[in-house]
Amino acid sequence: MWQYGGRKYKAKRWPEAADWYLAGSHKLFQATNPPSVTKCFRKAALCYIEQRDFAQASTMIRRCPANEATTHYVIFLIAVHQGLS
Repeated sequence: MWQYGGRKYKAKRWPEAADWYLAGSHKLFQATNPPSVTKCFRKAALCYIEQRDFAQASTMIRRCPANEATTHYVIFLIAVHQGLS
């Protein structure tokens, strides 16, 4: 699923990419590979940033652990695009 999302992202088909990343965050995968699920949420947030849907990007990033640098980076990107920083 990660690869499908990546292909859609590179093709700038962000809504489809976000859907693939969200599919990769399903509870089934949370039990087997929690770090992958977090990456999927962050990638989905990046897709929403590209779509300028900052509310949805914020919702996605809140599902990620707050103690990771990559999560803070995405939060920063959302703030910059919204003019909050």
